[in-house]
Amino acid sequence: MMNVEAARRLHLALGEGQAVDGVEADGTAFEMERVTPKVGGFALPVVGLAIDLRNAEQLCSERVDGLIGAEFFKGRVTQIDYANRRLRILDKAPVDGESLALRARNGVFCVPVSVNGSKPRWTRLDTGCNDALHWVVPRTATGPQRRGVSIGFITNTDDETLVTVGLGRLTLPHVETALHGKAIFPGEAGLLGSEVLSQYRVTVDARGGHVWLASGRE
Repeated sequence: MMNVEAARRLHLALGEGQAVDGVEADGTAFEMERVTPKVGGFALPVVGLAIDLRNAEQLCSERVDGLIGAEFFKGRVTQIDYANRRLRILDKAPVDGESLALRARNGVFCVPVSVNGSKPRWTRLDTGCNDALHWVVPRTATGPQRRGVSIGFITNTDDETLVTVGLGRLTLPHVETALHGKAIFPGEAGLLGSEVLSQYRVTVDARGGHVWLASGRE
């Protein structure tokens, strides 16, 4: 997805707007002339939408021209090395660290996450969410469920707590977690965000159906 300002700099015509849903945030995306961007020589999925990404720029303190979505990971082995600030496309996944199962749901990738010793639940692997964890604790009140794009720039601060998170054999104590009384996205237990993921070198093996979490610098 491209930033509206980037689309305007490239003189791409913007069309009608459509609503998108995120984590405690809504926005408007605009249809635009379809383009195929590249990253390091690798073609990204065709982009046909533009959205205002000023919130992302404030968080990054950098100009943000777009977001790389889940489609880029499909059919690839992609490694995010947070410590060394590198994104790598690998021929095969390194057998390194803790392995988590990877499953596609709602057009994105989910991994099993446990909270306070609970049975693992399928949780969205969301590298675009700047929080640690969003966790659904269903309440009796009912309402419409959110659907659509996850854009994790705004945190719900109304109901937060510290929990112990289980990722396979890994145990992370005192993880700041935003609680939700209803599903953010249907069939998903919440969002696992970059505040947790950035503690590891994350390899997403979409071909093999696994995520590898390895610690330390290379």
